[in-house]
Amino acid sequence: MRNRAAENPYETDTLLSQYCEFHYGDEYFGVGNFPACCARRCLELMAGRRKGAALDAGCAVGRTTFELAREFAAVTGVDSSRRFIDAANAMRDEGRLSYGLVKEGELTTRVERRLVDFELDGVRDRVDFVCADALSLPSACTGYDLVFAGNLIDRLKSPRRFLLSLPPRINPGGLLVLASPYTWCVEFTPRAEWL
Repeated sequence: MRNRAAENPYETDTLLSQYCEFHYGDEYFGVGNFPACCARRCLELMAGRRKGAALDAGCAVGRTTFELAREFAAVTGVDSSRRFIDAANAMRDEGRLSYGLVKEGELTTRVERRLVDFELDGVRDRVDFVCADALSLPSACTGYDLVFAGNLIDRLKSPRRFLLSLPPRINPGGLLVLASPYTWCVEFTPRAEWL
């Protein structure tokens, strides 16, 4: 039996819980909801531009994907973690997501987040989630007016290869938006690949 957590560190219960709260909680570590803020900024940048399709590369559990669908006709969220994509699909299909949130040590509390609470219930039919590596995006991932990559670039084995793969996927006049702390780590990106 394969150990998915060893192959992909984002497959653990702990990280799934943390990402769910980071995406759907009001704030995380005292900072307002980052995924929602990124989506708002993208929508501001897209003012007056065509908003047909968007790609959320490295979508994790999907909050930015849903937020972009407020104005885009179709948004595809892509992530390499099967558990993250399963959580995003659960939120889309059921309109809610339940997870254990660590309060302290081994103390956890069950949390449920619902799309209706974010006024996102009406966008469920405009989002799609795909489990794929950002370095090997499916050929169908093309024709985007916006490509957003949040907290992704410094977690890729070859960020340059990712960036070079994007121009044919973005429509003329479309935008690429990168949001990253650029915390380069050799565990994710060999030093020679750092930008």
